[in-house]
Amino acid sequence: GWPKGEIYVLPIAGWEMFSRRFSANAAPTAGLTAGYRRYEHFAFEASALWQGLAFNDGLEELSLNGVELTGRVLYYPWGGHSGPYLAALGGALRLGGTGRPPEGTVTYGLLGYGAGADLYVASSVALRGEMLHLLYTDVVPLGAVSSVGMASGLRTGLGLKFAF
Repeated sequence: GWPKGEIYVLPIAGWEMFSRRFSANAAPTAGLTAGYRRYEHFAFEASALWQGLAFNDGLEELSLNGVELTGRVLYYPWGGHSGPYLAALGGALRLGGTGRPPEGTVTYGLLGYGAGADLYVASSVALRGEMLHLLYTDVVPLGAVSSVGMASGLRTGLGLKFAF
């Protein structure tokens, strides 16, 4: 079985690769997730992540720090304490400084989905691995001010979950 009413924190680190529209190749991510798993098949999480972004239009490079805040719902299809899950999330990525060129945007909405697994190595400690596909709204590619659309990212992450 699994403990009903599990509260947990999860330090996590990862790497995100972006689509060409975002004009950033890849970025490291690190942060903290807090969660609550009341039911065997569902968990709810809030996450805050830092991203070190380097934008490049071929002529110049701009490095910015980003903070991503998301709410997540996890579905564990087989239930149980350890095992795989499907994730859905929504939130925002906020960039520091004057924002991302060319338009200086500082906040992007995001939606995402993915899968992962929790593997308990002790009664209250689990290893977590996940892969997420993220969709960012209203992104303008560098050098193409009139082209607004969605951009995507593929993130992998590893973390250590501590349950209470």
